Amino acid sequence: MPHVTVYVSEELNSRMDGVGQGLNWSAVAQRTFGEAVFNHAARKDDATMDDVVERLRASKKRVEEDAFEEGKTSGRDWAEASRSLTSSNGW
Repeated sequence: MPHVTVYVSEELNSRMDGVGQGLNWSAVAQRTFGEAVFNHAARKDDATMDDVVERLRASKKRVEEDAFEEGKTSGRDWAEASRSLTSSNGW
């Protein structure tokens, strides 16, 4: 797979570091780049129905992946909170 260098501001980089290992930044960038390409194609005058359908599929996939990641993070947070509650109660 080709490599692409992306520059972000210091402030955004700090916020990304704050997220830690919770997100796969490469996957986030790939989804975002793909969606931008499809959105651009859909806005062009010569956009075909196939372009529109592909853009919608990409958008749906992104929403599903984002929801999955949010659920995974919430589940991990719940498990860690539950573990610390159990530990503090001596169970």
